[in-house]
Amino acid sequence: MSTILKLRGARALSDFRLAKLLPQLKAVHPGVQAIAAEFRHFAETAAPLDAREGRLLDQLLTYGAPLEGNHAKD
Repeated sequence: MSTILKLRGARALSDFRLAKLLPQLKAVHPGVQAIAAEFRHFAETAAPLDAREGRLLDQLLTYGAPLEGNHAKD
């Protein structure tokens, strides 16, 4: 039976891009106060990963700037 892993990635947009996008979103919905964007990764495995495989996958998916602040929650 396969397992689907759901993993967080790095920030998907720079502060500059987010600042440019925010006024456009506020024009559509004035209640928008802040935005964030991050990559998400999905991996299908034949079995649960052992510790070594988990570390390797974490290393492969560690790139770019991490999401920070209040948006850094799952």
